[in-house]
Amino acid sequence: MNVHQTYSLTSPIDANRFLRRWTSLSRVVFCSTILLVDIAVIASMSWLTGASYHFVVYRELGNVVSYVEVGLLSAMIFAIANLFRGEYRLPNFFSFKPHLRRCIQLWNMTFICLLGVGFLAQITVVYSRGWLIIYYGSTACLLLVVRYLFVRIALLGSRVGILSAQRIFLFGTGRDIDDFVTRYQPKAFGVSIVGCHFLTPTAPGTPPHVQRQWLAKDLGHAMASARLLEPDAIFLVMPWSATELINTSAEALLKLPAEIHLGAEHILDRFENVALSRLGSMVSLQLTRMPLSRLELLFKRAFDLVLASLALLLCTPVLVVAALLIKLDSTDRYSFCSIATDSIRSRSASSNSEPCELLRMEPWSARRRRTTRASPISAHGYAAGASTSCLSCSMS
Repeated sequence: MNVHQTYSLTSPIDANRFLRRWTSLSRVVFCSTILLVDIAVIASMSWLTGASYHFVVYRELGNVVSYVEVGLLSAMIFAIANLFRGEYRLPNFFSFKPHLRRCIQLWNMTFICLLGVGFLAQITVVYSRGWLIIYYGSTACLLLVVRYLFVRIALLGSRVGILSAQRIFLFGTGRDIDDFVTRYQPKAFGVSIVGCHFLTPTAPGTPPHVQRQWLAKDLGHAMASARLLEPDAIFLVMPWSATELINTSAEALLKLPAEIHLGAEHILDRFENVALSRLGSMVSLQLTRMPLSRLELLFKRAFDLVLASLALLLCTPVLVVAALLIKLDSTDRYSFCSIATDSIRSRSASSNSEPCELLRMEPWSARRRRTTRASPISAHGYAAGASTSCLSCSMS
């Protein structure tokens, strides 16, 4: 039961006008600053890494103008992609975690487009591959640092009241509004509550037509307050089970030039990636997403292949030394060093576990003794099998 009397909480009209203008101005300035900083960072890193790399390697600065051109082109691609995806909106800068994935994805796309333009223009041979790798890695790290700094600035500005991501008006029962404000602390992520209207408390057993009369009166007062305050959004803070109350309120508030939101239920706090999914005429609330999308799987596979190939190249001297040590330690007259594979299954009892192959370097005599007795891996309950050697080298 609602224990609050029906009234609206607002601020003076003159203050509202100033806050509305300041909110709009601060959003534009903040977003424009991020855009310009991104362009400056990418262009300057292109010039800095290019000149530094060529000075260290070739003892000359190289073609500085070409570095700036590459930086401006990549900055333009990166900025346009962020603009189309709405990444420069102020509400995105009250949490740093989403930027880790989105910023890296957009920078990868930017670099792929940059390489594609260079291939089509047949100018990729002009630029050093070492410089491009340094430029890619250092700029990605610096962009994340810039994102982190802007997130800290946005949070600090929100605490002192300088920045506001959204101005909202709350409409619902007193208990639900109290719970909403206490649970979410809207000011912590840049949301300013400019006003609220409490529904008239009604006793149990009140006739339906009386409840509808009180609701119509409450909606009239709430709409009058919202017209004066001009909020960006109106939140209906009420249980989702009250479908008739939600429908009536939303239908009346559609006349106002503001977004209408339905306050979240407690169960949604358990899930991070809640989204409204639409399949044809069917609408559902999507609580979780796939662990990795197709594009993310493609990026992960490419990253694994590149990293594994580089690691194999770097470990080649170690493998050669290991083969020589095995030869020196072996007592066989004719000794072979081989890389054999064992197919084992993960220790976890998960039904999704799959056999994997492990590489092993051993002398021929040890391998011959191993085949005459049970494998140590099989003794622990794993599906083991000594396969044919992948690589063998005679070391007589």
